[in-house]
Amino acid sequence: MKPVYLKLSWGPDGVTAEGDHTYYHGNAIEQADGTRNGVYSEWSWDGDTLKVGTCRYGMSPLFYYCGDTEIFVSNSIPKLLELGAPSAWDDDAMAVFIRRQTFLGEDTPFKHIRATPPGARLTWKDGHMTLEGKAFAPKPQHLKRSAMIDGVIDLFAQAIARRLPQTDEFYLPLTGGKDSRHILLELNRQSALPKACVTASFPPRSPTRTEKSPPNSPPVSASPTSPCHHRYRASPTNSAKTS
Repeated sequence: MKPVYLKLSWGPDGVTAEGDHTYYHGNAIEQADGTRNGVYSEWSWDGDTLKVGTCRYGMSPLFYYCGDTEIFVSNSIPKLLELGAPSAWDDDAMAVFIRRQTFLGEDTPFKHIRATPPGARLTWKDGHMTLEGKAFAPKPQHLKRSAMIDGVIDLFAQAIARRLPQTDEFYLPLTGGKDSRHILLELNRQSALPKACVTASFPPRSPTRTEKSPPNSPPVSASPTSPCHHRYRASPTNSAKTS
């Protein structure tokens, strides 16, 4: 993904802006009550107020640095460092990452660079920032097993229907696991098959590990309209070669 950014500096003569004044990435779905679902991140600068927002899941985070009189926002941590954000390490965050291979909350490797939280609503005006946001927590439901199974099937079908591609020229990755196959089968049920399915396999990470074989065939119904299935073997240099 191409790095994009916005850098705002506040001073006696007002605010100077550098970069993209507006940014939007993802797929926001408008709800009947005026809220938005989906996975997305965005910002807008109108010359007076900066507004930054992310979806309730936080799956498409943005990163920011806020100083006394400036704020940088980007989809790329290296870009923030390039713009001049402090590069001091966050030792506590790195200690967690070394042990868990992930960061907690809004932590990043750098003390002064933060990730936006799920459902972020960040506002910056005249050098002052406010931030709201928290992880989405669905309400517990006490259902029978059969009702849970039916609910998953129905909600999954609804989710696919809301996000159907607007063109026939699209490809679907098949990982060899269950999730991508469920997506493919539901696309097939809704008469929206991809042009082709693609599976990439990778060489072992060490001589003592063996490579998992890609699936022999895509799990689609016996239909003359079933998509073809391409399999690729990725080289150590990350280039793809047909197997």
